[in-house]
Amino acid sequence: MAAAVATITAIREEDAVAAMRRTGTMLQQGIERQAAEAGVPISMTGPPAMPNLRFPDDADLAKGKMFCGTVAEHGVIIHPRHNWFLSAAHTDHDIERALDATWAGFQAVRAQFGEG
Repeated sequence: MAAAVATITAIREEDAVAAMRRTGTMLQQGIERQAAEAGVPISMTGPPAMPNLRFPDDADLAKGKMFCGTVAEHGVIIHPRHNWFLSAAHTDHDIERALDATWAGFQAVRAQFGEG
């Protein structure tokens, strides 16, 4: 019980929910911009702190797996079939690093599957 109370207190004192919303929005908007620039259609769903990315017409998840695999090769772990989870510990620098990795992911998807 003490751990739960300490966690709730820290969340309030650090305004953690607002921080996760801000960095999650930064990530979602960055990914949407990258997808448009790469000419790769996506669907982003979920709240900012729990985003999820899907590729239309990707029933076998080939695009999603290629995207996530390439992103992992660039040092960021995301899941092709599940929401991602941000925490209050994620910084702007972490999001910028993730966006560097997702850009590589979009380039790989575009190279393999083409635009649109």
